[in-house]
Amino acid sequence: MTARPPDSTERSVQDLFDLSGRRALVTGGAGQGGFGRQIVTALAEAGAEVIVTSRDTTKADARAKELRSAGFDVQGLSLDLRDESSIKDACSTVGAIDILFNNASDICLDRVEDVPLEDWNRVIAVNVTGAMLMARTVAPSMLERGRGVIVNISSIYGVVSPDQRIYGDSG
Repeated sequence: MTARPPDSTERSVQDLFDLSGRRALVTGGAGQGGFGRQIVTALAEAGAEVIVTSRDTTKADARAKELRSAGFDVQGLSLDLRDESSIKDACSTVGAIDILFNNASDICLDRVEDVPLEDWNRVIAVNVTGAMLMARTVAPSMLERGRGVIVNISSIYGVVSPDQRIYGDSG
């Protein structure tokens, strides 16, 4: 690491990304694939207290335990983005959230002409409505405190329809 002069006004990358004293909630942070695992790890490494959420409490707790064993401040929490009361209960349990990372997603890989309406509604409930409900729930506290960040991510499937022919028999 290169030393800076004591009077330097430049900030290091570590200073810029220091999240000490911040509480971050990551939806879908316990999945085995995707971005959730990396997001949770990066936030924890930056010093944030991280709340890993999943519909599957066992997965959320296991991911949190894994990171706690590495010395990070991480907790697991059950959260079902399809259920507004689950969202309100989770946010009430956690308290003030400084960083909301809407990462959870659901997907239906059927061809559009074969998608059952029930599957479509489930995907919309998680990917769109759930993210909106999370933001709506945490935003008032952020505005009151004058700080907070909401990050929403999506995949390319939010812009284009999946073409299953490109995957062959890969599953």
